[in-house]
Amino acid sequence: MDRRAQALFDLDGRVALVTGAAKGIGRGIAENLALVGAGVVVADIDADEAARCAEAIAGAGGRALAVDCDVGDEAAVQALIGRAVDVFGRLDVVVTNAAIYPMSPIAEMPTALWDRVLGVNLRGTFLVSRAALPHLVAAGDRGRLINISSIDTWKSYVGMGHYDASKGGIEAFTRSCALELAPHGATAARWTPAPSTRSSPRAFRSATGRARTTSGALPCSSPLPRRLTSPARPSTSTAASSSLCRMRT
Repeated sequence: MDRRAQALFDLDGRVALVTGAAKGIGRGIAENLALVGAGVVVADIDADEAARCAEAIAGAGGRALAVDCDVGDEAAVQALIGRAVDVFGRLDVVVTNAAIYPMSPIAEMPTALWDRVLGVNLRGTFLVSRAALPHLVAAGDRGRLINISSIDTWKSYVGMGHYDASKGGIEAFTRSCALELAPHGATAARWTPAPSTRSSPRAFRSATGRARTTSGALPCSSPLPRRLTSPARPSTSTAASSSLCRMRT
């Protein structure tokens, strides 16, 4: 993050939780939240990588806690949120990033694989959001729920039907979260990252050479909210575009 971007954020004293934060986009989000002052809960099913991420943040002068968590496990998610609040005393920002994408054509897709992908991606987003919502409500106008979506919600690929469905569900679910948080001053939004070369579905498809798309050009992404602390104003950069969401930009 360059200095101009860093100046737009001020999360000093706040606490953020990021799922799927051990590597890739999730780790980048966790590191940048720490860089602008937030205490960060690094949640991931890969306990060793999560610990390394937390150690790197602490080594750079930040505050971080690594928690081993399977977001599809209700009890594990409850324990995750409880641990975050026990250690840091509050929870202001939640980023649901954890997702899996084992490829399979629909005609060959085992039901168990469909259930597994929806279980992590969509159910996991629901479980984390539901457990975090009371704390985000308590945070008032500092409360932020950011659910990670995908370009696959409108640009489909062969073998990604389960993943595409899960991300489409996340977008609709986020709008509902925004409506429920709005009366308390908190917001919910979805963010669609740009194509990544690290641990992303696009990187995997490129590596395997199996990608076939329904349309041509690469998309642009929606940027992260420019500020999490500025006065209320509708944002067109998020899927939660309802005026009730009141995403600060």
